[in-house]
Amino acid sequence: MKRQKKLISLIAILAVVVAAYFAVSHFTDDGTDSSDDGQADYIQVFNTSRDSILEMSWEFYDNRYTLVRDDASSDWYSPDDPEAQIDQTYASAMLSAIYSVTATSSIEPADELSEYELDPAFMLITVTLDTGEQYTLHIGMYSSFAEGYYALDNGAEDTIYIIPSSVFNAFSYTIDDITVAEEDAENTQDSDDAESTDEAENSENADSADSAEGTED
Repeated sequence: MKRQKKLISLIAILAVVVAAYFAVSHFTDDGTDSSDDGQADYIQVFNTSRDSILEMSWEFYDNRYTLVRDDASSDWYSPDDPEAQIDQTYASAMLSAIYSVTATSSIEPADELSEYELDPAFMLITVTLDTGEQYTLHIGMYSSFAEGYYALDNGAEDTIYIIPSSVFNAFSYTIDDITVAEEDAENTQDSDDAESTDEAENSENADSADSAEGTED
């Protein structure tokens, strides 16, 4: 009788262990890292070097905007309005957001892509590389449950990725939004001119002082 009770207890413990194993396996398969650090796995969707990107275009609300890297200065400008002074802070943020895109998870489409606002996509971001290759990221609606935007990797429709909102936010501007106002540009130029004048005057004063000391000697 005692042996029978002991055997039942062992079977019960074994059942708990097996159930726990499958629970952990399922949790890991959902895209979460089961390592000791507890951090989530990230899926690499697109990756290149910052310097390899020569052009960035983005489309949303039926408008298309483009920035091109200047060969000489490496500054970004709009080919549609070359005279506009682009705030390089925004351009740099866009570059940082797109040169390496990761996803927190991925799913297989359960419905039509339009259900995720991916057909047509709510936003398209296209980069042109120094090799001539182009890469396009399709961004759809925001998922509050997944805490990210649905996205397609270069238009491939078999997998939908969940990417952080930082990618969408970096490109949610028009060219006018990221153009330095003329008054600000003039103030910046005046400030630069003033600094150059001060440096020139200081240099002249120093030369005059050195010349006076040499005369006294």
